[in-house]
Amino acid sequence: IDAAAASNFTTTGGALTLAATAANVDIDAGTAVTIDATQDSNFTVTGTGQTLTLEATGGGANQVIVNSAGTGTNAVDINATAGGVDIDAAGAVTIDAAAASNFTTTGGALTLAATAANVDIDAGTAVTIDATQDSNFTVTGTGQTLTLEATGGGANQVIVNSAGTGTNAVDINATAGGVDIDAAGAVTIDAAAASNFTTTGGA
Repeated sequence: IDAAAASNFTTTGGALTLAATAANVDIDAGTAVTIDATQDSNFTVTGTGQTLTLEATGGGANQVIVNSAGTGTNAVDINATAGGVDIDAAGAVTIDAAAASNFTTTGGALTLAATAANVDIDAGTAVTIDATQDSNFTVTGTGQTLTLEATGGGANQVIVNSAGTGTNAVDINATAGGVDIDAAGAVTIDAAAASNFTTTGGA
């Protein structure tokens, strides 16, 4: 079917089927291709080990845009039912949300890693990190510093608490150096049981 002007192929009843059972269907357009529907629709590849690619190859300011006007919590649903989800970017990856959000794994570890740069976590209010097993926050680089600080002034506090019942419930240990405690005001150490402050060498 050849035409020198705008054309259409329409059915007023029943489905319109475009099928190539033993070959490809190739749709090319000199400008845009638009496919619209008013009901649930799908674009599916059913062959084992085959790939469905949605790609913008022109370069420049090209975009691949996935939009949904749905109002549900799954308005955009990306679901890999038997495998993983791999997102790669030559530049930055930005995920923004206007409501409370979570990133959860029901099995295995959740890793947040920046192998050649920093990991920066900012919050407009509080940051909470909770775990049910032994945990650590460690700086492994030689000559580097780990700082736990409250900089807001006023009645700010840095609080280290332990509900442990052992003699080392709070353990401050400098394995190869000293411990330096400075205060602009008073230093108070209180204990509810017999205590000692001992040096095994020096005065």
